[in-house]
Amino acid sequence: MSNHRKVAIFWDYENCSPPLHSQGHAIVNGIRRIAPVFVDVTSFKAYLDISSQSPKSVGSAGKTSWT
Repeated sequence: MSNHRKVAIFWDYENCSPPLHSQGHAIVNGIRRIAPVFVDVTSFKAYLDISSQSPKSVGSAGKTSWT
């Protein structure tokens, strides 16, 4: 059993968007890799208006769920 704190991550994509040439799914995967070192992530949600994003910029971020 881990002694880490349990946290939930909520990402507001429009107000905290990644750098121009970054991909959302790459950032999510990076967070997924590093977070368990420090905390137990119980939920990871990204919120965005898909109608205002190009398909390339969204990538698979809209399909990712970590619960």
